[in-house]
Amino acid sequence: MSNKLTNEFGSGFSPVSIRRMRKFYELYPIWSAVPTELSWTHFQELIRIQRKEEREFYTEEAIKSNWGYRELNRQINTIIQT
Repeated sequence: MSNKLTNEFGSGFSPVSIRRMRKFYELYPIWSAVPTELSWTHFQELIRIQRKEEREFYTEEAIKSNWGYRELNRQINTIIQT
């Protein structure tokens, strides 16, 4: 599938990217409910979080506090490591 999509649409469809896209769709199936304040890079961090409640917490905090991707990553990893 990766090769077919890359041939048809260009780069950005590596097997890892396709898995991330699929995971994103599984977690956010209703496009109109996806927070537009966050970038794809934010979502790549958020989809790593297993628990829905925790993912929602970080989503809300990232929006409310205007966290960039690096700050979101730091906040998530700070909690995970403690």
